[in-house]
Amino acid sequence: MQARGSTRETELSVRQNASFFLRRLDAYESSLGALDTYGFIRAAVNESIAGSQSLLDIGNGGVFDYDGTLARRTLAVDLFLEDIPDTRRYPVNVTLKKETR
Repeated sequence: MQARGSTRETELSVRQNASFFLRRLDAYESSLGALDTYGFIRAAVNESIAGSQSLLDIGNGGVFDYDGTLARRTLAVDLFLEDIPDTRRYPVNVTLKKETR
């Protein structure tokens, strides 16, 4: 049970969120290339991060909504990264870090 006014998620909520996003990971990644909206967002973000020394991607979820090679270094942080299949490949400049609560 959460303390009143607490902003932390319960363990059950964390597990449910992880399950929800992990089941939809491939579909979400596929939609990034198929929907115009994601294309416009990707282009705008790519323009903003091109040539950056460091990028912090909070809530990455193992999916890059932008070209992950544009920044010199990227730190991708999420609660569920350890649950993402090891078969997924990431750019060499990306470091994945599980956020601890």
